[in-house]
Order: sequence, then structure tokens, then C-alpha cells
Amino acid sequence: MTERKPEGATKERCWGWLILVALVLLALATRGGLTRLERVIKWDESDYLMLGRNLLAGKGFTTAGYPEVHYPPLVPVAFGLAHLITPSPEAASDLVYVLSGALVLLPLYGLGRRLYGQRVTYLGLVLLVAFAPLAISVLYWGTMSEPIYLVLIYTGLYALWRALQEDKVGYYALGGLMFGLAYLARPEAILYWGVFTLFALAWHALQGSLRAGGAWRGLASLVGIFLLCALPYILYLRVHTGQWTFTGKVGVTFDLGAAVIDRDPAAYDRATASLDESGQHIIWFSPTRFDETDMGSQVLSDPLGFARRMVANLLLWEGRFFAKSVFPYWCLGLVLLGLCRQAWGRSRTWGEAFLLAALVPPFGFLALHVELRFFAPLFPILLLWTAKGADELGLWLRDTVANWRDRPLPPAGGQALRLAPAALLLLYLALMWPLAAQAGRAGTDLGPKHAGLWLREHPPRLEWWGAQFDP
Repeated sequence: MTERKPEGATKERCWGWLILVALVLLALATRGGLTRLERVIKWDESDYLMLGRNLLAGKGFTTAGYPEVHYPPLVPVAFGLAHLITPSPEAASDLVYVLSGALVLLPLYGLGRRLYGQRVTYLGLVLLVAFAPLAISVLYWGTMSEPIYLVLIYTGLYALWRALQEDKVGYYALGGLMFGLAYLARPEAILYWGVFTLFALAWHALQGSLRAGGAWRGLASLVGIFLLCALPYILYLRVHTGQWTFTGKVGVTFDLGAAVIDRDPAAYDRATASLDESGQHIIWFSPTRFDETDMGSQVLSDPLGFARRMVANLLLWEGRFFAKSVFPYWCLGLVLLGLCRQAWGRSRTWGEAFLLAALVPPFGFLALHVELRFFAPLFPILLLWTAKGADELGLWLRDTVANWRDRPLPPAGGQALRLAPAALLLLYLALMWPLAAQAGRAGTDLGPKHAGLWLREHPPRLEWWGAQFDP
């Protein structure tokens, strides 16, 4: 005979799912509306779209006739499949952005609910929906790979946290699968897999369960499933680069990083678009670019210069990340309040350590160069902590007003006071939308797009021996 759940708990769970579905629909609606903002396909996004089109057309994983070794295949495949639904490449990219931007709420909900409860998690999801960098700026970052990458990373984090809590091999396997797919979307995801494999080892060692067979089966699943996803692409890179590497982009990226730090467009072009020694290929496509000194040798040959590079990149990151339209410094006050308002027990300590570990991998880019989009994975966790701080501040405000009144507040008044800091925070995030859109437009040259659209509507008429015809 099965035990029946209390009716109140069932109703609460139903309401919880309804709120989550409503927030996902809100994310779909807002991001669908934001696709109406004028933008242009540029930089990595154009390569992803061409790769997806070539794959589905049977031309292989190629760019301009060259085997592609800079970009992994998952984002091109996603864009290519979306392109089957819509003939417009921009609409295909937008479709992936809208769906992924909404789906990332699901793993964050699962992770946050287990760490902070539903109330704080719902607030964190609302902040994520309203957060301008992931809602608007991503449209102008030039890759459109961030939304799908965040879905995979956070699903992996959710699965691994469940695995550690419940010691189920299936969750370890799901974590390995998600980190493996994330690696096939963006190579830096291999750092998440490495960090959290070590975290899982430390967890079991400190919990005294490392000798248990279940722990090793779980860890083997985490490692094995990831390798099953990653090895085909690593072998592909071996064939086309002649080296064992997890990405073909690090060498070029390391070289152009100095140009980014110095803000020297000419040096950037020389690092990527100058001719190689043969005079037949630009560096980006040169078959000999992998024969040059690798990144490790360059670092060892000039460790002081590498240290200066790290510091310069850290300063660049600080200026961009804590801008008023991104994550201003005063938000750190709410983060600290959320983290430190209550004493930590053993369970809370492990949970916060897990989230802190998830902040580490993006900082690997300090060795290369810094773009705000590289640090997009930090935002959901920081917003969850910010939501926790806003809730604690609201609780303090409600209790302080009640103490001054010397009598309890009416329920509606108490709830309004508790929600006041969160409402002001949400208002601030909404006010940042126009600034983010303006900044994105300012950094985008729409002229070529306008010219192309005009030519499509007004094709030139050609003359040949006095006769006119349309091309």
C-alpha cells in the first residue's frame, strides 16, 4: 500500500510547477519579442551558420573549403537544424536563442530549489529573465552560442549536484553527457568537467565514501560518458592538426590576445589574416599554424610577460563585468548578504562550495583575452545569490518595521515590505534594457545589412548590347 502525500504538499507542488511554467513562458515571450531588435549576423555566428548549412548540404564540416578546426560542431548542428524550420539564417539563430534562453531556467530552478528553496529560486529566475546581458547583449556579442551553452552547463551542474546528494549513477552519467555536449558547443567546457570531477572526488573522500563501489561507478560514468562525447572530436582534431589537443583555436587565440589587450586592430588582423610562409593561406586557415611554438612554450619562455598579461586581462574583466548595465558593484552587497546573513551548516557549506567551484572555469580566459561573453556562465549563479540577498534584505525590512510598530504587520503589508528590495532590483534591471540595446547597436555596423536588403528589393538592371535584363 502506497503512502498518500498530504493534500497541502500536493497543492504546493502543483503551484510550484505552474509558477515555473509561467516563468518559462515569460522568458519565451520576452526573448521572442527581443528578436525584433535590429542586429546583424557577424563574427563567429556567421561561421556557425555556414558550418551548419554545409553539414546539412553534405559538404562536410568545412569553412571556405577548409576542414574546420576552430569551432566544435554542436552549435553549427543546432543552427543547421533550426535552418530547416526557417529559410532565414538570422531567424534560425534567433530560434536557438529563444528556446535556449527559456530552457536554462529549468536546471537553474532544480539547482536553486535544492540549495535555497522555492521562494529565492523563483526570484532568481525572474532576475535571470530580466537580466540585460543575457536577454539583449547576447544578440550583439557575435556568436549566439551562449544560450545553448548555458543550458548544457547548468543541466550538467544540476545533474552532478543530484548525483552527489543521492549517489545515483544515472545522474553522474547525465552530468558527463551534458558536460560532453557543452564541450562540443564550446571547448572551454572541458574545464567544468575537470573541476567537477575533482570536486566529486573531494566530496567522496571527505564524506568517507570513496572506497564504496557506488562512488567509483558514478565517477566512472561521469568520466566515461564525457570521453565518449569528446573523443570523436579530439580524434578529428588530431587528424587535421597533427596534434593531440582539445581545441584548434588556442594557439591563434593566444596570439591575438595581445592585440585585444593593446586594442590594436592591425595586430589582430596580422595574427589571424596575414599570409603564412607559403603565401598561399592566411594564418587562420594555414595548415602550418600548428607547427609553431605552442602556448605552453611561449608562457615558459616569458613567465613575467604572461603574468603581466593575466593582470591586464583581469583589469579589463573588472571594467566590463562590473559596469552599471551588467553586474554593478553594489550588487555584490546583496551577494554578500545572501551568503553571510545566516550561519552555514555542513550542507550549506558544501552547496556554496559547489557554486563557487562553478565560477572558476571562465577565469581560464585570463590567460588568453577577455570578452564579456566568456563570463556569461557566472551570471545565473550570481543572480541566484543576489536573489537570496534581496530576500534577506526584505525580511530585515519587514521585521524592522514590525518592531517599530510594536505589533505585527498585516499579512499583505508584511509581504509587500519583504518584496520591496526585490521589486526595486527588478526595476533597475528593466531600466538597463535600453542601455544594453543602445550599446549593442553602437558596436554593430548595420550598413552592409541595409545595403543588402535594399539590393534584394531593388535588383540592378544590366545592359548588354543595348538590351536590358534582370540578373
